[in-house]
Amino acid sequence: MKRLVLVVLFTLMASPTIALADVPLLLSQQGRLLDANDEPVSGDISMVFALYATPGGGTAVWTESQTITLDRGYYSTTLGMMTTIDTDVFGATPLYLGITVGEDPEMTPRTPLTSVPWAFHAQSAVDATGDINPLSVTIGGSEVINAAGEWVGSPTGLIGPAGPAGPAGPAGPAGPAGATGATGATGATGATGATGAAGPTGPIGPAGPIGPAGPAGPAGPTGATGLTGPTGPTGPTGSTGATGLTGPAGATGPAGATGPAGPTGPAGPTGATGSTGATGATGATGATGPAGPTSIAACPSGFTAIEFPHSTLCVLNDTFPATWSQGQGWCHTIFDGASMCTHQQMRRACNNGGYALTAGRWLADRLADDSVATVNGTGCDNFDGAAAYTASQAGTYCCLEWMKY
Repeated sequence: MKRLVLVVLFTLMASPTIALADVPLLLSQQGRLLDANDEPVSGDISMVFALYATPGGGTAVWTESQTITLDRGYYSTTLGMMTTIDTDVFGATPLYLGITVGEDPEMTPRTPLTSVPWAFHAQSAVDATGDINPLSVTIGGSEVINAAGEWVGSPTGLIGPAGPAGPAGPAGPAGPAGATGATGATGATGATGATGAAGPTGPIGPAGPIGPAGPAGPAGPTGATGLTGPTGPTGPTGSTGATGLTGPAGATGPAGATGPAGPTGPAGPTGATGSTGATGATGATGATGPAGPTSIAACPSGFTAIEFPHSTLCVLNDTFPATWSQGQGWCHTIFDGASMCTHQQMRRACNNGGYALTAGRWLADRLADDSVATVNGTGCDNFDGAAAYTASQAGTYCCLEWMKY
């Protein structure tokens, strides 16, 4: 992974011997390319430059690809040599420069174009659409607007000021009703009711047929016939003989059809809640998790570590020239999310940590609306100076600090 340290310098290039309408639409752009270890890159590399109307996202309004030769990471090139930059690109909307190196994604953040590139817009000054600031206006040798800004030309054709706005018109009719919303999801099914009481028993089926009679017993031997005697008187009726044995029962007939089920009875009352069961045995203890961190983070590569009783201060002396705003951005984007060092941090580093100060470095402290602190000496107790935030210093102090408990 590479990263680009941009020196935001743009130059509108024009030949001094040609008219304004022939100004070449070219931009001079310089920067420095470092690798992931903050080492400068050398050799030839493909770079794509693009202009956008937004600081992030959006579609480029102009792009150009170039093969750049790097010298210790530094390069300087001219934009617009390969792909012409249309003057319509420079309208009223701010522009931002995006840079893509090789196969890497486009670098962030994009760099806003400052005042010099906007001089492209002066090429269309023959049809001025913005504010102008002349001492007076003369047309065809006759003055029409004097130095006081008063109209002194012919009054013919002048239009007076606009009249007051008319009353508001009546409200329009109400719009049609919106479409009906989608039907909500079906609710959950309720619990099943208790089983009703059993219906009455069906009628008994018909009796089966009577079984056949059993076989007759064997007859006794016939006696000899005696002489017929006189007829005697009729004797009394004898007693009834014993009843014969009952024959075996016939087979059971088939069962009758089941009667229809009776109506479901009302649900019975809910039974009492049973007692709570005994608590189960405790499960086995899980494995011990990995140990958490026990120390603070170490200072990144290139930073000087200064240990205090309750913190570790990491200081980096960035020697790349920059304005105050550029130094702030580079501390964060290039040097591991660091911040510009405060006056108090550098005083502690010098007094308590033996850190040797270098003059010509930016500090984070704002002293006034447009004035910020700098390092202008090497003495631990008197090294603070002041400069305009738009000025350039030879470098910036970047700091990271972790607390210790």
